[in-house]
Amino acid sequence: MITSVITLGCPKNLVDSEIILGNLAQSGFLLTDSVDNAHLVIINTCAFIKPAVLEAKEKIREVLRKKRSGMIQKVFVVGCLVQRYKQELEKEFPEVDAFLGIDYLAKVCAIAKGLPKADKKTYVRTPRSLSLSLSAKSGHTLRVAEPRLVSTPRHYAYLKIADGCDNRCSYCLLPSIRGRFRSREIEDIISEARMLAKSGVKELILVAQDTTFYGQDLYHRPMLVQLLKQLNRIQSIIWIRLLYTHPAHFTDELIETIAELPRVAKYIDLPLQHISDRLLAQMNRQVNRRNIEELIEKLRKIDGLTLRTSFIVGFPSETDKDFAELLDFIRQQEFDHLGCFTYYREKGSLAYSFRNQIPEKVKIERFNTLMKLQKSISQRRLFRLKGQRVRVLIDTFARRKGYNCVGRTEGNAPEIDGLVYIKGRGIEPGNFITAKVINSSDYDLYAVKV
Repeated sequence: MITSVITLGCPKNLVDSEIILGNLAQSGFLLTDSVDNAHLVIINTCAFIKPAVLEAKEKIREVLRKKRSGMIQKVFVVGCLVQRYKQELEKEFPEVDAFLGIDYLAKVCAIAKGLPKADKKTYVRTPRSLSLSLSAKSGHTLRVAEPRLVSTPRHYAYLKIADGCDNRCSYCLLPSIRGRFRSREIEDIISEARMLAKSGVKELILVAQDTTFYGQDLYHRPMLVQLLKQLNRIQSIIWIRLLYTHPAHFTDELIETIAELPRVAKYIDLPLQHISDRLLAQMNRQVNRRNIEELIEKLRKIDGLTLRTSFIVGFPSETDKDFAELLDFIRQQEFDHLGCFTYYREKGSLAYSFRNQIPEKVKIERFNTLMKLQKSISQRRLFRLKGQRVRVLIDTFARRKGYNCVGRTEGNAPEIDGLVYIKGRGIEPGNFITAKVINSSDYDLYAVKV
């Protein structure tokens, strides 16, 4: 059976899709990137916020239209959307052949092989093993024994070190969707990392709902330092990048480890969400402004650090004064990279029932104001790099006229940060080069190979 997998959402979802692809390939399924050429289409969904839900539903409709036309035989919908809305989805999309929750991702092949040839509706009950009342070890956790077909460019890969979340941020539904925090064993992660390195991966990007919480459930103490030290011993890995950290879970030992280990990228993704003490408390972020400023002061002592963050605007009861405080903080800190989200009122979250919900128009205005400020900060910071030499990992050939390749510096993560457009001959994706910056734009650099 020719099968295509569509991935929606974050890199953690991408890893889940890669496991599905690995299982399919190992079971003899033929794989294709083209939905139009597939007999079976599997849609791995996200349901974190309303736009993700809308995107997933529109993708389901798009694929089902092709099924009605006879282009596709079977459609599976899997992942977070199913975990959150299984019963509603069964009613809204009766033409879908199977709905699979988080615990059933590794059983896609068995279910696909077991489907009758007749057009019979088949649904898979989403188990309750990820409910918040169960132990941290419950639910599916990736193991290296599971086959995985990496879909990113050969030279970098995401490495999932845990799943689920024990933080109870009031705006977030992830713990109820993905379950409690479940760390993988260090030996298992290292084994997979070595396999990835052997296959040509030069950059490992560590992901989890909260990477800094790694080990607390399994070893009863933070173990990210120990994990980084073991990963640092893999000679062919050049960059070990850390995403999805939490400001409440940094330790001085972790900061020193990031600073000292040569293979650990001097790059930290640190979602802060806000800076108002009142709103941070209502969000249940476990930190206040003073904690955040002290942490940033320590992190900035790391030589060559690139700091990325994200904020939420329009959280219930956010006043003009709160928003002005946030803007002033951003001006003071001048983050290298910054993402912003408007608050989405998600039913089932604690904040859903909060009073003083902010009008959508105000949320959008605040979003635009904040991102305009960050654009000017980014422009200034990148302009200062003109004339400097930077080390670049080449990702792909360039489509922009006048440039040969596109890559990233140590300060740029794939997909979410800016790019470096390179002029020069003899450059191949997957290689590191030195380039001289000749120009910059809002978020990107332009350089020539040295």
